[in-house]
Amino acid sequence: MLSTGFDILRGDPTGTFSLTPGSMEKIGQRVATLGLPLLMVQEGGYNLCNLKRGLPCLFRGIARAVL
Repeated sequence: MLSTGFDILRGDPTGTFSLTPGSMEKIGQRVATLGLPLLMVQEGGYNLCNLKRGLPCLFRGIARAVL
């Protein structure tokens, strides 16, 4: 189970992290290379722009690792 929080992205009003959407892609790749079943639950992120950019990047990273 992957607890997916986008409040780790730069610009989130509740977070102090400064990851980029590209970082989310790398995280997706690394998680997918574990070769385990994956259930994702979105649980954080309060900047809509970050959600719009971060989620596709996360999925792209997972897809690249799987394909």
